[in-house]
Formats: sequence, structure tokens, C-alpha cells
Amino acid sequence: MEYIGCSGFMYDHWRGNFYTEGIAKNRWFEYYFGQFDAVELNVTFYRLPKTETFRKWKESTPEDFVFALKGSRYISHIKHLSDVSESAERFFESALELGKKLKVVLWQFPPQFGKDIERLGRFLDILEPYRVRNAFEFRHESWLSKETDGLLKKYKYCYCMA
Repeated sequence: MEYIGCSGFMYDHWRGNFYTEGIAKNRWFEYYFGQFDAVELNVTFYRLPKTETFRKWKESTPEDFVFALKGSRYISHIKHLSDVSESAERFFESALELGKKLKVVLWQFPPQFGKDIERLGRFLDILEPYRVRNAFEFRHESWLSKETDGLLKKYKYCYCMA
């Protein structure tokens, strides 16, 4: 199945274009999910919303609406996938409140983070028990290799190219 959505929905510059003047800002999400069936939430890259927030998103959206979450920058940009079991557990403990509406987690890496297959393998082992689709946006060219391909295929994960 294909889904159409945007990377976020709370953009002030959309007021007057996408969100007409008559729609209050606190109703933007409701309006958004009436127009699209998917959204990528970048908020999860910067901070982890409360579990109750994920539950509210799940309950307030149509049954066939889906979410793509951006993986935590603490894991990808600060820790560079090292010693992140507890951080991943916290992330998924909240994110899994979305249930079947959670379609994918996008892990974006900083441009200076070069290939480290062993580290990636350990991270994929950490992700495996959560049974969630994951996509990886490697921004350093060293990751584009048969080794990376093989590891992602082993876990049935994929690349994200932007």
C-alpha cells in the first residue's frame, strides 16, 4: 500500500495556503489527517514526546492513518550508535504506543559518520526485538557498500535516499 504525507504538519508558513485562516492552530493536525494518510514526525529526532502523546496521536487519527518517526538524534548523532540499548528501549517504549500505525522509523546519520559495520550490526541487534520497520539514511558515502547492503538485507531493513 502507498501512503501520501508530509514531513511534519505544524508549519506557520502553511497558514493561509494549506491551513485556511478559519482553522485554529490547535486543529491543524485534525485538518492534516483529513487530507493525508501519513505523516513523518521529526519531533522524535529532537526529543521524545510523552507516551500519552503517542497514544493521543493513535486514538485521534483514522484507522488507516500511519506514522513515520525520525529516530532519536541522541542515538544517531550524539552516541553514534554506541551504548544505546537503554535509549532505544525508551524510544520504542513510547513509539510502540502507535501500534500498527507505526510504519517505519527513519534513522538519519550525520554526514561525518563514516561506515562502521560492527557498530551498525550491534545497533540492528538492539532494534530487532521491537519488530518495527527501519530505514537508514547514511549521509557518508562510505556506507554505500555491499557490506552495508548485506547487513540491511539480513534484518530486512532498507536505505532511505534523500
